[in-house]
Amino acid sequence: MTLCERCRRRPAVIYRRLTRQKLCLVCYMDYTTRIVKRNISSIRNMSPTTPIYVAIHPLMLVESLLLVHVVSRIEKRYGSKPHVMLLVSKEGDHGHLCRDLAKVLERHGIKYSSLVAVKAPLEKLFVNEVVGKPGFLRRLRGILSQAVQKLGGGVLVLPTCMEGLVSVEVSGYLRGIGFPLMEVRPGLSHPSIKGVVNGFYGIPCSEATLASILEFGVNGSEEPLYSILPKNLNFSDTVDEIAMRIVSDTVKEQSFEVLFSVQKSSTALAKPGTLVPCRVCGGPSKSVVCPWCEPVESLIRRIDVEKCEGF
Repeated sequence: MTLCERCRRRPAVIYRRLTRQKLCLVCYMDYTTRIVKRNISSIRNMSPTTPIYVAIHPLMLVESLLLVHVVSRIEKRYGSKPHVMLLVSKEGDHGHLCRDLAKVLERHGIKYSSLVAVKAPLEKLFVNEVVGKPGFLRRLRGILSQAVQKLGGGVLVLPTCMEGLVSVEVSGYLRGIGFPLMEVRPGLSHPSIKGVVNGFYGIPCSEATLASILEFGVNGSEEPLYSILPKNLNFSDTVDEIAMRIVSDTVKEQSFEVLFSVQKSSTALAKPGTLVPCRVCGGPSKSVVCPWCEPVESLIRRIDVEKCEGF
């Protein structure tokens, strides 16, 4: 049995490839909490009383659960709790989805202030012409940012991790998008809310997923967690698959510096004064609304937000 290289007491279960360190789950969770707290702190215009909304990502359910848990730990130190946002179809009944999510959070002892159902026309917002991961990420962020705005403002935290962010950027390069997406960063400002945080920025996606599974033991008995996944929606395409393979090969070769260099490359390619934040998703754009949000801005503006009561 290999012992944790930090505490020297518990068995090591996670290998941090960035530092080549073997850690137990307790020590790894401490590390993850520090990283997430640092990323949240990148939003400069927030205060200890600023509401924090953690989104349940439709493609990263168990990782979202870990993020809610970590942010709850952070907020507890300030006498507060995070709000949890769940994306649901505008036409469907969201009551049972709220109940299922509440059961999962309660089972794991995760404290939160409220559950919020974000009701949107998903079938119209996420279709083939979304243009893969760049479009999916931006529209998702735009919907959730609009929801935060309707709730009175605050900070939105997403369970976006390192390879995922880099693959979005690489997907943009492969598509020949005429400006750098600049998605690989801990957080970004937003015209309508306090800001958006990439919660697991700096953490490899594989580690975030493994820690999530080890922490919560998600298996077939955790069926309620998977009932909240939107059905029959298109989130990626062939270009995204190629981009992810490129990133995966990079990680396999332990060239993690390449992942971080993407951030510097994007910044260097951006000409000063040529990009502005999209007023919908907050991402860099050549116009006030980016190409992905522009066709659906009116739909995003009309989403409904409803607090799940009694769960």
